[in-house]
Amino acid sequence: QKGEKIIKGKKTMKGEKNMITKTGFKRVFTCVLTVLMLMVLVAGCGNSTTPGANAPQTGTDSPADKPAAQEKPAEIVFALLADNSPRTADAPLIEDAINEITLDKINTKVSLQLYPYSSYDQQITLMQSGNEPLDLIFVTNANYSSYVSRNQLLQLDDLIDKHGAGIREALGDYLDATAIDGKLYIVPTIRDLAKFYSVNMRKDLTDKYNIDTSAIKDIYDLTPILKTVKEGEGEDFYPLVTAAAGRSILSYYVTYDPLGDGIGVLLNDGLDNTNVVLYEETEEYRELVKLVHDWYEAGYIMRDITTTQEGYSSLLKAGKGYAYLNGAKAGYAEQATRNVGAPILTIPLTPIIANTASVTQVNWGISVTSKYPDAATKYLNLMYSDKDLVTLLCWGIEGKHYKIYEDGFAYYPEGVDVDTSGWTLNMGYAMGNQFLSPLWRGEQPDLWEQMKKDNDTALRSKALGFTFNSENVKTELAAVNSVRSQYRMLIECGLADPDSGIIEEYVAKMKEAGVDKIIAEKQAQLDAWLAKK
Repeated sequence: QKGEKIIKGKKTMKGEKNMITKTGFKRVFTCVLTVLMLMVLVAGCGNSTTPGANAPQTGTDSPADKPAAQEKPAEIVFALLADNSPRTADAPLIEDAINEITLDKINTKVSLQLYPYSSYDQQITLMQSGNEPLDLIFVTNANYSSYVSRNQLLQLDDLIDKHGAGIREALGDYLDATAIDGKLYIVPTIRDLAKFYSVNMRKDLTDKYNIDTSAIKDIYDLTPILKTVKEGEGEDFYPLVTAAAGRSILSYYVTYDPLGDGIGVLLNDGLDNTNVVLYEETEEYRELVKLVHDWYEAGYIMRDITTTQEGYSSLLKAGKGYAYLNGAKAGYAEQATRNVGAPILTIPLTPIIANTASVTQVNWGISVTSKYPDAATKYLNLMYSDKDLVTLLCWGIEGKHYKIYEDGFAYYPEGVDVDTSGWTLNMGYAMGNQFLSPLWRGEQPDLWEQMKKDNDTALRSKALGFTFNSENVKTELAAVNSVRSQYRMLIECGLADPDSGIIEEYVAKMKEAGVDKIIAEKQAQLDAWLAKK
């Protein structure tokens, strides 16, 4: 208004000159408006974001078109299964290195937290019940079903569709083999998704007694070999030791699909039938426990096998045995050799089989309490597609924890060893897609190719992809497992004579505890799953 009065005043005094002044003012005003509009437009463009898989997150996964200048990184907790020990002392450095990758690629900050195996499940449950920050959870086939039944895992189908292209590409149809009722809750790691069972023997004694390993086809072929070593090494030497404390001999010679817990199984690895049976009631089981009992009586099996707290590596390293049974994979002999500190030979006793238990042995899931599920999925996707991140998780920081030598293998830098490294997990199998990591010195150069070939060509159980939901029989399962804890080690380590009636007693106790109800439930669920398939 003030401007208008001035113009009017000048118009009465100057006439035509006033008209020119008015015209000039309009031009200046128009230019000012134009500049202001351009400034607003430029500012708006500068703050816009493009929606997509890598859009940053804030709060509980805010929209991708929120102005980037206001975005804060999502913060997720990566709960790793590992002890806090000198071998993981550099975890803070690993966390910093992880964040150099994740902040740049997915605008996510990762908190690396280590929890030991002995208390991992308990810790996860406590964190969830207290609504503490928790995102990535380590899941095994032993607790997968219970995690799902207790609603501890987030359903992943939509999240993987949005952010998991690398996961799907790496796993193929093995990913879908983990589904429960058609829904995905876990992502298995890339490793030996198929496995075989083997006898693993010290090479020095194998050579000493001229043992022909090519003659070994199944477990029954081991008797003359154990006899030879026993006679040669003396009365106080016991050739066969346990693979792990608290596990029976027959835990590591499996010729059936356990359908999860081994209570109700498919014979012949599930390759030719889908009838669920109680394995302990079969003639196959009776013959095997008779074999193991004969070995024990002959002095082939370590005397304290049911009470020892040692596993194969310390036992063989101390010269306390010759061989052990175990689940195996491509490259297992080299792995065992490193653990024992002396050459180990691995001889297959079964074909390479893929079943749900082998695929879901090691997995990652997202906590149902996660505040950043999209960010957690993006991070999980990097574990299957980003070589730098996978190598960091497997071996640590290059130059400090490992070095790539001229032969292409990774190994400790000069002056560093397993105890002084600060990041020695030996858990590449748990770090997403370990095929992306460099091989460690001593491995076969084509190990990843071998393992991938085994995964691709393995025989597959007819029940591959079936996961038993134990919710309806959890009381019976607890009771049956209690019975198994009383009998299994005694019978399957050879201490009990199977002709004494103990097998019949064992089966009767399981039936009293409700094993028939469990088997009927498992058969019904399997039949329903097969019908949908």
